[in-house]
Amino acid sequence: PRRYRFRLLDGSNARMYRMQFGGAKVYQIGADDNYLDKPVPVSEVFLAPAERADVIIDFSQLAGKTVFVTNDAPVPFPSGLVPQIDQPGMVNVMQFRVSAKKVSDSTCNPVGDCRRPVPIPRLAINGQIDSAVKVDKVRRLALKEHEGPGGPLEVLLNNTHFDGLAPDGLIAPNLLAFGDGPSEKPVIGSTELWEILNLTMDAHPIHTHLVQFQILNRQSIDVDGTMGSPGGAFGYVGFDDGINPPIPGVWAQAFATIERTKPCELADPLNPCPAFGPPLLYDKGDTITLPNGQIVPLVGGNPDVTPFLLNDAAAPAANEAGWKDTVKTMPGQVTRILVRWAPTTTRTGTTIPGVNLYPFDPTQGPGYMWHCHILDHEDNDMMRPYVVVK
Repeated sequence: PRRYRFRLLDGSNARMYRMQFGGAKVYQIGADDNYLDKPVPVSEVFLAPAERADVIIDFSQLAGKTVFVTNDAPVPFPSGLVPQIDQPGMVNVMQFRVSAKKVSDSTCNPVGDCRRPVPIPRLAINGQIDSAVKVDKVRRLALKEHEGPGGPLEVLLNNTHFDGLAPDGLIAPNLLAFGDGPSEKPVIGSTELWEILNLTMDAHPIHTHLVQFQILNRQSIDVDGTMGSPGGAFGYVGFDDGINPPIPGVWAQAFATIERTKPCELADPLNPCPAFGPPLLYDKGDTITLPNGQIVPLVGGNPDVTPFLLNDAAAPAANEAGWKDTVKTMPGQVTRILVRWAPTTTRTGTTIPGVNLYPFDPTQGPGYMWHCHILDHEDNDMMRPYVVVK
């Protein structure tokens, strides 16, 4: 009956775990590769594949008790099989039997002042960009699933295969500026805001190699026109009921614009132009004005999502507010993350694009990856290379 520290990793292929710990009090002290500024009391620990949580579980008031760790996360998340109904064998994760003897406990009490000696540098605070952060570029990137007669065929990052090639083996037409495959080419020392649009039906844990990031916020998109946005629908309108097929929304309609450089199949409004890249040219020279007034280059090749956003932008929970390398992107939402190509210990506002602060040169070598960490997805074909440039 004392406090214990646990390091938890979701190592499943695809399953998320939303775990409760019976009557034990739980405090999260770290997420992924970094400590939080102070312990965060949590009612559950929610992990997607590759996410890690560093927690303190307090059994001090449970002498002689049996504690069950239970899971209630549907698979796939959030609208798949429910453990309590469909998979009862996946409800109970672990059992703790707490001895009845009295023990002393000299470990740091998370209710007290168990803080980092030095707080983490902040890129985002309460859903807003820190005033010292200069955003150098915004990348608007989409997650898209393509269906076949028997179910999903593939899930793609920005509608692009790993090698950047379209189905006919040619470079995806809206990525013609990137003949070497990678389309994400951040500058060393720069800070980018990635807007990840999840147009699929499932949550995806998006993971970045080399860098950690901070979650800015998440906001709902009116994908199918049922949520009352002034713009109607970003992805499609309605569902295919066999009688009235869905109507292409703005994302699908964009493939029919004059900016598209090569014909592709538009017959299916839910699955237009698989693997042809984003619907618009990746870099048209556009800019975007951020809420803090910064005017920043915008790339990615996806239409403006602003008319289809709902007024529910939410800052990350306290246990997600530190440095992360894996983020759960929820269906029908845009997840915004601030990514900085510099060590996490670098003070906010001191990085300069083009100046390398790593103890090695990340612009050398084959490059890095960003991908979904559901194994079945990253293998088919939800992974893209990226390179860091000077």
